[in-house]
Amino acid sequence: AEGDSPWYTCAHDEFALSMDGEMEIHLIKLDDAQTIQDKEKYGAILVDGDPQGVSMGWMKLGRGHQGMLPAGCAYQFRSSKPAVIILQTCKGDLSIERWADICQIA
Repeated sequence: AEGDSPWYTCAHDEFALSMDGEMEIHLIKLDDAQTIQDKEKYGAILVDGDPQGVSMGWMKLGRGHQGMLPAGCAYQFRSSKPAVIILQTCKGDLSIERWADICQIA
């Protein structure tokens, strides 16, 4: 991660784990018009346009810190230097599976 990410949202709670570097996670409680209507929708999705709603504040994460990304909010990662984030979510439309490319079978 480096710079400002797009804004994302989800219908379920997610978690971000900082593996290296420092980052901020900014949160906005979305208005009903941008909230995911299908509560069974899995995975993170991009927010359509700029997020509209009430600011929930932000978190500063360093190596080993974990932040909760609540259902129904928009979140954006910000980092002025390269950083590494692991996002715990469910497989969804934006998920990319790379295990077959990464893992070796003996």
